Amino acid sequence: MLIVVGIVGPIASGKDTVLEELEKLGFKAFFLGERTREEADRRGLPHDRSVLQDMGNDLREKFGDDILVKRTEELFDGSEEKIVIDGIRNAGEVAYLRKKYNTIIIGVDAPSKKRREFSRKRSADADPKTGEEFKRVEQRDRGIGENSHGQQVEECLRESDIVIENSSTEKDFIKKIKRTLIRFNL
Repeated sequence: MLIVVGIVGPIASGKDTVLEELEKLGFKAFFLGERTREEADRRGLPHDRSVLQDMGNDLREKFGDDILVKRTEELFDGSEEKIVIDGIRNAGEVAYLRKKYNTIIIGVDAPSKKRREFSRKRSADADPKTGEEFKRVEQRDRGIGENSHGQQVEECLRESDIVIENSSTEKDFIKKIKRTLIRFNL
């Protein structure tokens, strides 16, 4: 039977580390953010975080809160037994996965200051460059000022089966992840 693990968390909280540990266990990774990037490319728009957030919100409003998961699901080839979906941002995505699959939602969170450091170190294209910009992105990501079709990470964290705190060292965080994966028999 197919098992799906969804990963949710605010910007730079450590979701990639959870994903890497799942991949070591044979999970095939899919990224909801890729669907927004594909749509931005179709529309000739840049991959700035605010543009991608707007794109996701627009798609959810036009086609339903589960649209990014449904578009990602089209990429499943049927041979997968274990799938991890990264970048869940809306409760509709969680609801769809729970309704259709044997699903575990893992939340990841970290203190804002630590996430800002992580963001600055990785310096991905779409990451905020200033503290002010990081604060704006973080608030939007968590759902502050967003409608029901928007970014709702805080709500998704509440709906998670477990939330792993990334508040210490990387080694400690990986231990927490491994304990969680054992707990859920993954």
